[in-house]
Amino acid sequence: MKIRLYNITYFFTRAFQGIVRNGLMSLAAVIVLASSILVMGCAWALKVNTEHNLEEINEYNKIVVFVEKETQEHTVKLLKEKIEKLDSVESVEWITKDEVLKGLFKQYGDYSDILEMYNADNPCKDELVITYTDPSKVDTIVYHIQHMSEQEETLNSVAKINARKEVAEKIDSIKNVASLILTWLMVLLGVVSVFIIMNTIKLAVAYRSEEIKIMRYVGASAFFVAFPFVLEGIIIGLLSAGIAYGLQYYIYQIFAISILGGIGIIDVLPFSSMWSLLLIAFLAIGVGLGVIGSLISLRKYNKA
Repeated sequence: MKIRLYNITYFFTRAFQGIVRNGLMSLAAVIVLASSILVMGCAWALKVNTEHNLEEINEYNKIVVFVEKETQEHTVKLLKEKIEKLDSVESVEWITKDEVLKGLFKQYGDYSDILEMYNADNPCKDELVITYTDPSKVDTIVYHIQHMSEQEETLNSVAKINARKEVAEKIDSIKNVASLILTWLMVLLGVVSVFIIMNTIKLAVAYRSEEIKIMRYVGASAFFVAFPFVLEGIIIGLLSAGIAYGLQYYIYQIFAISILGGIGIIDVLPFSSMWSLLLIAFLAIGVGLGVIGSLISLRKYNKA
């Protein structure tokens, strides 16, 4: 069945008439759906910024091996190669003691005068920073590294191992719980939105029930009768998505950029880095929920 066989103006006219005729319910559907999409967008923006800021403390998800000061360079290189071969180890970064000291100068610039005394005799140790893929394998990785320090070719090369397993596990737990809560919130809001749209379309169908019976009696197809209602749901979805996107922009600019962005320890992503993805998602959610609500409300009618 091809839509071009029908007058597209008729479909849009009927859809807009349905929205105007059921003004209060249509307005309620737009408000609820826009609110749902807005909360979903805020939840997603919060999730993205949280993950971005957690990357700033990503060292908690890494194992740091401090190498004994007297260890030869070729021994450190061999130790690094052995660690790279361990299961669940993604990468190993070798940071020399001179690089560690430079990092301290950069981090504590206000106290650089105090650190100057260490230029001649660097007290820092070489570090091997290990990135792993499976947090459950941390203990195993640490055990193998300790065993390496007992082997002849890398004997006594490891001074200390800092795994920070407990902190990493807590960070992962926070991320998982937050993600679960936000996901369920989005699902709940989606169900509420579909329910509101469904009732709006049902009212429109009930209002035009006699007209629909006559149209079916004279041979109008199910598509011809039902499509204006589906189009009505799509229009409600598009209106809701547009309103939600505009509100999302202002809320993000005022709350996230102006307020949270002023806190030095929080790095807020600019809206320009996510606007396109948000716009596509808002339109897809709005239209998708509008169509779903319309189809559910018409299901009983289509079976008749």
